[in-house]
Amino acid sequence: MAQHKPLILSQGTVRELPDGDSLNGLVNSDDQRLSDAREWTASVVPQAEAEAGTSSTARKWTAQRVRQAINAWWQIVASGFGRNFVQASNAAAARNSLELGTAATANVTTSSTDTIAGRVMKVGDFGVGVALAPNMPSAPLLVNGTFTGITTTNGYANAPFGNIGYIYTQARQTGYLSQFALSLNGSRLAFRSFPEASAETVPWAEVAFLGSPAFTGTPSVPNLKFGNVASADINTLDYYEEGTWTPILYGKTTAGTNTYHSENGGSYTRIGNVVYYTAIIRLTTTLGMAGQVALAGLPYINKVGQLNRGGVVVGGFDGVVAGYTGYISGVHNSAAASIDLLNGRVGVFDAANVTATFRLFISGFYFTN
Repeated sequence: MAQHKPLILSQGTVRELPDGDSLNGLVNSDDQRLSDAREWTASVVPQAEAEAGTSSTARKWTAQRVRQAINAWWQIVASGFGRNFVQASNAAAARNSLELGTAATANVTTSSTDTIAGRVMKVGDFGVGVALAPNMPSAPLLVNGTFTGITTTNGYANAPFGNIGYIYTQARQTGYLSQFALSLNGSRLAFRSFPEASAETVPWAEVAFLGSPAFTGTPSVPNLKFGNVASADINTLDYYEEGTWTPILYGKTTAGTNTYHSENGGSYTRIGNVVYYTAIIRLTTTLGMAGQVALAGLPYINKVGQLNRGGVVVGGFDGVVAGYTGYISGVHNSAAASIDLLNGRVGVFDAANVTATFRLFISGFYFTN
């Protein structure tokens, strides 16, 4: 078989490889197609050129120049803030570089009633932002928080009222709680404070106004009562009352029979133990009265004692017999709800002076028990 010499492509011409496999004269030593020429004899890219990153000239690169180029790029694109973060040696240093506080390492609560110290609360924890809606029995109410959706029909037997809008529970100290409850419609408020162990036995106290449906007792504040029940404390204002009364004219010897005009009547106001009153006494007929004229029907009995008799003021009168020239005054009767009418300061006003058209305007005050 014929032997063929190896072929070589040289400067665009296919030629036989000479004897001895010599390439002398066929390839120049600086031929760019040879890797030796680029990687071993080419110059290393200067540091400034590597860091600038703008030259298009082919150069030889080292690991050092690559790092220098990357570092220069990072210095340009990253802020000092970011560089400090990347250069941090550990997690604590990284948090410091980002200026993070202690919350960065705190865990969030694991439940809406999680009381482990140092944890970060979520919206809804302990009823903050969103009220809790526990299922009764009442045990969930014995932790801090604001609860809603509580009624006597869903297992909470010790509710202050039937439908509760919210219950707010706050621990005062270890083992002691304070609670405030607001009714569903917001018109009733109750509270209590107790050792936790006795929660179900401690009654609620309700803040109530006089018209409250829960109010059954006598409301009071220091030195003031509205129940119209006499207090032994002389400094307590225990009465306030307004009303009307019907004055009745009679003779003290013979009461007689009188009929009255529709105008006949009176009104009064009692403040504490003092009664203030006014009245018009007006007749349409009179029959059989005799003796001193008196007036009955006052709303309260006059307290015993001269200093308690108060005063009577006659504002005017008419309908007396012709020729009567005196003036009418009066005095409260002790331990009675009546007034004796006088003629002037000391004499009696006699029934003989009264006619069927008699009219008297009167007012006054006195002390009662």
